[in-house]
Amino acid sequence: MTFGVLNTTSLEDEHTIYTELREPGDTAWLISCGTLVLTMQGGFALLESGSVRLNNTVNILVKNTFDLLLGGVAYWSLGWGLAYGKSWGGFIGTSDFFPDKDLDHTMWFFQLSFAATASTIDSGACAERMRLFVYFGLSFFMTLFTYPVVCHWVWHSEGWLYTMGYVDLAGVSVVHLLGGGSALVCSLMLGPRMGKLGYPIPEELECVKKQLELSHKVFAGEPVHVLFGSMLLFFGWFGFNAGSTLGLTNGGHVAAGRVVFTTMIGASFGGCVGSIVGYARSKILKPGTIACAVLAGLVAVTGGAHVMTGTEAAFSGALGSAFAILSIDVLQKLKIDDAVGVLPVHFVAAFVGNFCTGLFAHNTESFDVVIGVNEIDGSPLFNGGLTLEGPFYGGGFKLVAVQLLGSIVICAWSIFLTYAYLKLLLLSGVEIRVNPLEEMVGLDVIEHATDKFKQFKHMTDMQIMMARLNPSRAKTLSEHITSTILSQADGDMSKSNKQRGKGKGSRIAPTEQGEHRRVKRMHSKVQSTMVNLAKGDNVEALSFLSADLSNLKDEDDDEAILRSTVLSESGDPTTTSGNTVDVLASGDSSG
Repeated sequence: MTFGVLNTTSLEDEHTIYTELREPGDTAWLISCGTLVLTMQGGFALLESGSVRLNNTVNILVKNTFDLLLGGVAYWSLGWGLAYGKSWGGFIGTSDFFPDKDLDHTMWFFQLSFAATASTIDSGACAERMRLFVYFGLSFFMTLFTYPVVCHWVWHSEGWLYTMGYVDLAGVSVVHLLGGGSALVCSLMLGPRMGKLGYPIPEELECVKKQLELSHKVFAGEPVHVLFGSMLLFFGWFGFNAGSTLGLTNGGHVAAGRVVFTTMIGASFGGCVGSIVGYARSKILKPGTIACAVLAGLVAVTGGAHVMTGTEAAFSGALGSAFAILSIDVLQKLKIDDAVGVLPVHFVAAFVGNFCTGLFAHNTESFDVVIGVNEIDGSPLFNGGLTLEGPFYGGGFKLVAVQLLGSIVICAWSIFLTYAYLKLLLLSGVEIRVNPLEEMVGLDVIEHATDKFKQFKHMTDMQIMMARLNPSRAKTLSEHITSTILSQADGDMSKSNKQRGKGKGSRIAPTEQGEHRRVKRMHSKVQSTMVNLAKGDNVEALSFLSADLSNLKDEDDDEAILRSTVLSESGDPTTTSGNTVDVLASGDSSG
């Protein structure tokens, strides 16, 4: 038997038994750990928003907020019953839907925090390009059905994987591998972001191709948020793992002590080894690499933190982190766009960690914990230990085989259901990806009508430039941008959505080839000047920006228009940092 399992078989009144059995201190422990796990939502939000372009940060925060809100609805209605209700063949629960009075409220709250974490993993994989309500549906479905069924397999006392001796303390497979498989499907079906990994840019937007590519390198996110979000996740992970002992009394304090020890060791070795591998890979220690390394180490020990020694936790964390960092290059070669590093952490490291659990799991002093009640005399039932142990402890490779089987089946379940959900939407005529113009403008404006002043400013600059180049050629594009963005900023979503439709009718009429070439030349000059400013090469930049901007009144002075655009985007070039994009301009913005 393992921790985290609710022994619900043959209990006539689960609510009474649970509440009478659990000491007040255990209740406080679960509530505290559950609350700590929920703070990880803030960590995910900061990590993800710090990894995308600045015009998509609000969208990321909104999605993470609704992961928890929708998760509460889904888990109360069907999720809890499917996970911990009366078992049907060890596959799915069939009772306790919409629970209230006959509910272990403390356990429901703690388990909800895990369900919400699983649904959040998809957010990073579809950043900047999935339609908001498509994501809401995916998040709701994950908490309503996809996650609870796997939870029943692993953590219900009659679950088919549990009865085989499968070991997963805090969700290395139930949470992370499940979420990672779903995220992989999202990345593949959506395709890369425009300007990343060779994703084709529509002809009508070809004139801004270089600027779009540059925006992913220079204006992508905030490294401070990446590191701070990772630290919040790091702290929350102790509630995630240690809380899975389900209490501190009757020996639970021993198990909790071992878990926080191995969790810290795994994170430390994972962070150090992963950072070294990342530095060897790019000769630069990037904030994203550090975050990925630490989180991969944490994921790798999540399944077996209670059944490993410190040395085994160190090996597991280091191995999981190393594989996670190395997988970044593999994903890029396969043209799988992962803006936040979801797949290296929650898919690769989770698979490695689950394998290591099978290798190193063994019975320890941490198993003398109450997990149920004897139905005959009411005496406490203690966890008798693992039914299978790893090959280093005389158990052969049977547990390794069981762990691998669980990994494969859980991945297949997640991949199939997420693919079915997205494919059904596509067959119904619903576009799952925003159209190119919306992606270029950013989802903060398109989905949430935020940053109005900045958007009006950009829109005006664009219209001035197009008018100076050729008013007749710019008319179609100008009218589309004006009507779409103004209706968004004014909150007139119905008008905007009519234009957006289901991804149809939103393409911009292409201009003539000569006009395209002219616009591309003008934008290339803006791009080179912005790069010079970012690198601190102000001499070349100032030679372009030093002319009198009063020439803007001259309708033929394209150079003056471009100078105005660059200044409005970059501010005073003399104050630009001198070493900002030595790394970013290299084109390697991953991890």
